[in-house]
Amino acid sequence: MIWTKHCEILTLESDTENVVRKYQDSREAASKKSFKVRQLMQRTIGFNSVPWWTGELTIMRKKINAMRRRYQRTLQDSNLHETRKLQYLQEKRMYEATLRKAKIVVETILQRHNIGKLVEPGI
Repeated sequence: MIWTKHCEILTLESDTENVVRKYQDSREAASKKSFKVRQLMQRTIGFNSVPWWTGELTIMRKKINAMRRRYQRTLQDSNLHETRKLQYLQEKRMYEATLRKAKIVVETILQRHNIGKLVEPGI
């Protein structure tokens, strides 16, 4: 008997659409409260948070991180571990040198145009 009353109420098309919309909205609200949604960070090689960062530095950083993980995970063979460690350290020194050069180049350009420093002292 109760079921027939509900069926009579939902016979109109607009009522059905409203009920479905309310149901969808309530499901969406419940899922937003239940599940954590991470904001995706949009980072590309073209995005620079600092003026001296380049795509080359991004690639080098990824390469040295992969080399570090590789040497740290090689525990059974001590010779291979040591070889990979030396390769990693050599590549890391090259990365750090490239990083310093990039900072110096941008710093000299800023000084030449009297713009200021990259980082304020004390920050």
